[in-house]
Amino acid sequence: MLFADFSSAFDVIDHNILLDKFISNDVPERITVWSVNSLNGRKQFVKIGDSVCNATIVGAGTPQCTVSGPNDFKLVINDLIFNTCYVKYVDDTTVLSISKTVNDNTLEAAADHLVHWTQNNGLMINTNKTKELIICFSQNVNVTNIPPLSINGNNIDRVTAFKLFGVFISSDLSWDYHVMYLLRKVAKRMYCINYFVRAGVPTCDVVCVYTSIIRSVLEYACPVWHPGLNKKCQMILSVYKNAV
Repeated sequence: MLFADFSSAFDVIDHNILLDKFISNDVPERITVWSVNSLNGRKQFVKIGDSVCNATIVGAGTPQCTVSGPNDFKLVINDLIFNTCYVKYVDDTTVLSISKTVNDNTLEAAADHLVHWTQNNGLMINTNKTKELIICFSQNVNVTNIPPLSINGNNIDRVTAFKLFGVFISSDLSWDYHVMYLLRKVAKRMYCINYFVRAGVPTCDVVCVYTSIIRSVLEYACPVWHPGLNKKCQMILSVYKNAV
């Protein structure tokens, strides 16, 4: 599996390329003009205390934390397709292939295609954050013999676990790593519950805090990982619930 990461994905979008994407996707002209025009002439500045730098015109990119920003990026990346399985979600792109030999170059070909596509569409790949994950259960295959993926002449880091949309995918396809990650995360927040209980905070308020900062973490993406919930996590969950 190849987990691709784009460098400053939203900030480097070329407005001319974005305009071409609007046109090629038959977006109504009035929407195209309104969308592209809203990006032209934007300015930005930095303020530290009472000091303010001169405003600079932003010549590229689309604003984040908006409705139009992610949609603009999705339009740009819409025609990024591969000859193997892949999943795209805004600026997260995951490519995977099933190989029967260590010399299969399907994923390397996909990586080369990704490089070529980014060069033609004004985006850049962050090779430091792009990762490779191998899932192999064969006793006859030495994973170290599988050539590493290469992008722009740089070998991609090979990891044993990768967090995708808040869920850790492990090379052994177990949920142990993800469960322990959740437990470590909520353990740091349990002091709030203990502090509130000792301070005599009303139970309804304690439950509200627990629901907000602990249960929300433990139950995130449960439809995906809950079937693999191990006994240790079940025990911790029951302890937390009994505490409140």
